[in-house]
Amino acid sequence: VEHELIHAVQDMALKQHDDTADAYDENGELNTEKYYMTGIEYSPQILTAAKDFIANIKELRSLGVNLTQEKIKAHLLRYINPQAPTVSGVDFPDSEFLHVLFNKDKAKWKKAINGFYGLVQKEFKL
Repeated sequence: VEHELIHAVQDMALKQHDDTADAYDENGELNTEKYYMTGIEYSPQILTAAKDFIANIKELRSLGVNLTQEKIKAHLLRYINPQAPTVSGVDFPDSEFLHVLFNKDKAKWKKAINGFYGLVQKEFKL
């Protein structure tokens, strides 16, 4: 919901309009790499990535998985960086959005990581 509320603010208050039309091919199929690289998706996707990461850690904890600070940091590093090593023992998702940024535009990725880290670090005292 927060992701979509950001889009509403972008449109109504900031007058930033949807630029995702170019992310679709002639058959109407979405190219996720192009979609993630659009300007309108940048800020909402950072929030979504942070919320998803937090939810995944909380879910693992609720299942009884013992996650030390070091394990959380290792999962976080892999979540944001496709070149980071995978963490053994638990199947943990990566952020497709952050991995696309990493591979396509390092400057945008670095900026996104700053916002992402600000949202998750207080949750886990990283």
